[in-house]
Order: sequence, then structure tokens, then C-alpha cells
Amino acid sequence: MIPSRCSSLFELIVYIKPSSTWFIYDRSMEKVSYHTPFCSGRPNSCSVSHHDLVNILCSDFDNSSGDLSVEMKQCIEIAKTFGWDQNSNVPDPLKELNCPLLYLASAFGKTGIVEGLLRNGFNPGAVTEHGETALHAAVKHLHMYNNQIGKAFRKKEDVFQRILLTLSAANPKIFAARDNKGRTALHLTAIASLDRSGFADWNKRPALFSRFCLRAMIKRLMELEDAAVLSRDEVLYIVRTPERRNGDSVLHILAGDTEFGFETLKYILDLFLPGKLPDEKNNEGKSVFSIAWDLDSEKALMLFFSGPLHSLEQGKK
Repeated sequence: MIPSRCSSLFELIVYIKPSSTWFIYDRSMEKVSYHTPFCSGRPNSCSVSHHDLVNILCSDFDNSSGDLSVEMKQCIEIAKTFGWDQNSNVPDPLKELNCPLLYLASAFGKTGIVEGLLRNGFNPGAVTEHGETALHAAVKHLHMYNNQIGKAFRKKEDVFQRILLTLSAANPKIFAARDNKGRTALHLTAIASLDRSGFADWNKRPALFSRFCLRAMIKRLMELEDAAVLSRDEVLYIVRTPERRNGDSVLHILAGDTEFGFETLKYILDLFLPGKLPDEKNNEGKSVFSIAWDLDSEKALMLFFSGPLHSLEQGKK
């Protein structure tokens, strides 16, 4: 039973372990208000009183050893006694934070906590109500989070790389996981990598980060295939699977951009489809080549073909 002086899980933990060093509560047991990347408004004006699991996630310094802190473990265990399942959504007052704890740790760039949660039996395939995994979380939200991983752009790359390796080691097929719209993490990065709306400001360049994420995931797929963890057919399924709205694969999306899109498309084709032409068509009846052809026929020819003209006509259909 929770002592009468404790009104929350955090207060119970502090009550049990008064010698612990905390950044959540001051000596009068008053809770600090944390501002997450999902909160609106300015950080110093956040009025949301977050769930204890979110607060401890925000406050807990990332453990480079990949294990959970004693306090984090205690908070998880106490939450379970109140009926929370460790792979279900955290019931935070902010709807955007109603996600699995592993998802939030990944979104916040907490690499050590991601590793610690997996070591403690958390499901790497846990999904949100939108069908998104922790890998979706990293590619969607990690670019926003500066407070715990530093403001340096390269630091975010390092953090993503570590999360990517951790999640894919625990569940190599996480690359094939699709959200409710049929989009894999690769779909999300392919779309975001072509968005130039934030290119005027160095601190608002999610497209550049998405480009790194996409390349890193492709490289990781190649590593997993080389290690015989994934077969070539499984890898091809991941890069060729269509999302639901337009029926576009990652290849279709990249074919719609003559700069980064064409460059990355060639990179993928050289790795996984050397000498072959992807013939899948999207919901508009367009193949990867026909999209590229309509955009820039000369570059499309250089990208796809060195063969006879009849092959070109076949690919254009």
C-alpha cells in the first residue's frame, strides 16, 4: 500500500529511498514540470503534469552501460502493480505521449534506456495505436530532441546509429514493420529526406537527418543480409513493399527527386538489384522508372540503363 504522504509513484520511490539523488523532486517533494518534444509552447511554460514514467524518462540520465537505473526499474515495477503492462501505452495526460515506453525512449534519444528496456524483457516490436514501432519513433522524432543528446547535428547521427543497431539486433524484422498507413521506417525517411522546407535554418534541417537515417538503415540491411540474419528476399520485400495510400515503395518515392532521390535510388539498386529494373507499379500505374523518366528522362536513362533501346521502352510503361 502506498503511504498516505505519497500521491504518486515517484513520491513512493523517494519515500522508500530518501538517500537517492533526484532531479524530479525538491526537498518539499514538489514535482518538476518537464517539457517533452511532444509538448506545445515554450519549455519554461509547460503546464502538463506528465505520468511518472514519462517524468523519470525525461529526468534519468542516459546510462552508457545499457542498463536501467535502480530508480527506473522501481518505477516500472510499481507501475505494474497498478495494472500497467510494460509493452502497452504509457497513460500520460498528453495524448501524443500515449505510446509504449520503448517508443518514447527511442523518440527521446535515450540510447542506454532503449538497451536497458530490451534487456529487461520489453518487446522490441511494441507498437502505438498508429502501428508505429520504436524505429518509427527514432526516424520521426529524434531530430527534434536536443536537451539530452546535445545540439550538435552529428551527435544525433551517433544516437540514431546506436538505437538502430540495438533495435535491429533485438528484432531484425523491425524494418518490415508497417504502421496503419502501410509505411515502414524507410518510407518515413524517404519522404522526409526529400522535404526541403527547413533548409534555410541549420537547426531546422530534419531532411538532412532523415537522409542519414535512410542511408544508415540501408547499410544495416546489407549487414544483416551479409550475416545471414535476413535473406535477400526479405530485404527486397522491405525496400519494395508499398505503402497504402499511393502504393509507393521506397523506390517509387526516391524516384521523384533528381538529386538525393536519384542518388540514393542508385545506391539501393546497386546493392540489392544490380542489373535489374524494378517493375512494381503504384496505385497510379507508374513504375519506378516511369516516375524518374517523367521527372528527368536524361538522368533516368543514366540512372537505370546502359542496355538497348527496347529495354528502355519496356521500363517506361
